[in-house]
Amino acid sequence: MSYLIHYNAVLKVKTPVFIGSGRKIPKSEYILLNGDTKIGIIDPVKIFILMQEKSLQGKYEDFLINNGKGAIRNFLRENGLNAGDIKDCIKYTIEAGDSFIDKNNKTEVCEFMLDPYGLPYVPGSSIKGMLRTVLLSYELMSDPEKYSSLGQTLSANSRMKASRNNYLRRDISDIEAAIFRTLERTKKHENDAVNDLLSGLIIGDSAPLSIKDLVVCRNVEYTKDGNEKFLPIARICLKPGTEIHFSITVDATVCKYKKNDIMAAVADFAKSFSDSFSLKFKGIKALPEDSVILGGGSGFVSKTVIYPLLGYDRGLRTTKNILNTIFNQRGVSHHEKDVELGISPHILKSTHYEGKTVEMGICSLSLE
Repeated sequence: MSYLIHYNAVLKVKTPVFIGSGRKIPKSEYILLNGDTKIGIIDPVKIFILMQEKSLQGKYEDFLINNGKGAIRNFLRENGLNAGDIKDCIKYTIEAGDSFIDKNNKTEVCEFMLDPYGLPYVPGSSIKGMLRTVLLSYELMSDPEKYSSLGQTLSANSRMKASRNNYLRRDISDIEAAIFRTLERTKKHENDAVNDLLSGLIIGDSAPLSIKDLVVCRNVEYTKDGNEKFLPIARICLKPGTEIHFSITVDATVCKYKKNDIMAAVADFAKSFSDSFSLKFKGIKALPEDSVILGGGSGFVSKTVIYPLLGYDRGLRTTKNILNTIFNQRGVSHHEKDVELGISPHILKSTHYEGKTVEMGICSLSLE
């Protein structure tokens, strides 16, 4: 059909990308192997059967109940076993990378999305969500005067208190509706999703990837001055160099965005992200113009359009207000000095890979 435009798309991973399954791997289900250079993910059913065969079921159940007290390797050693004895219980192994997972298993490991065959992949919904933010930013920056009233409303409402689940929901919905919900398929409810022109942007799931494409990465908070704080959270990520292949189909009768529009939007978002945020951090370079930011753990600015909507100065103050409201605990906020620092949020979500501190989730996008 002539109105359907197809693109073969590739995202090349530049820094670790995390697409979470929503599951945290329990401390009883992973073990450090090969001199702590790899992590073995344990099949809970197989290891339970093994413990039954070795008459260790009761002790193993006690360990599962109290597994915060030590690593599974300690349990094995205390019962005359080692990692080699449970090799048939290992589902797969992953490079530990620079994750610095401690031997006492105090670090939580967040699982990557896997398909029914146990292979990693990136859902089309994750890619479309990323592109939706990019295209929304593009429209806002293309005609700031047109959407200035929406920006003023959001900025004013950012000072209001509300539950975290409902905070600014109406404002964000109004911004998306003004830009995307323009099809007039139904005039009775103009903000209805049926009027969304991005319904004509169809993005498929990625081709299956390999377990060899995965690496465990520790969560690192990077400050403006280049200081680092390592958190007890690790994520299973796609390693740099991995290529994510997927398809994009544009229904031209519904969606106005073609290849050139998408790539222009990508370039504008990359520049906005760099200028308003990441370049404020010591040692961080501007993103190349084909860069997108995909997946979890990549931070507030990569998922929102506050800076594209409001510009740097008002965006800075509004972001500070938003973060104060969202993360205010018992009247204490860690974002009061963000405006003075000239950056909000004042933490860059990062990790370590091959000895370097890198931002999370950066990919290059190409369409053919």
